[in-house]
Amino acid sequence: PNPFSEETVFAYRIDGNPLKELSLKIYSVSGYLTRSFENFVDDAGNPAKASGYHELPWDGTDERGRSLANGVYFCKVKAVLENGDKWDEIMKVVKLR
Repeated sequence: PNPFSEETVFAYRIDGNPLKELSLKIYSVSGYLTRSFENFVDDAGNPAKASGYHELPWDGTDERGRSLANGVYFCKVKAVLENGDKWDEIMKVVKLR
């Protein structure tokens, strides 16, 4: 859910063939990369690129485990299909304590 205070979950479904690449990156409004998830394993222990439903929890921390300040962040999701086609989307994420 958005906004979140302690933790949020990025939920998504991959229909059809698995992906070649998948990344989810969190940026501050100034463009600073605060957290990056690339070719990760989802909450159920499944490869994030596999077909099916996935959930990736995020505790609102940066790469070093420090809690991020309240505010708006941007989440960029990028996927590359096996045939080389690319898809990306940018979403807003709001952290409020």
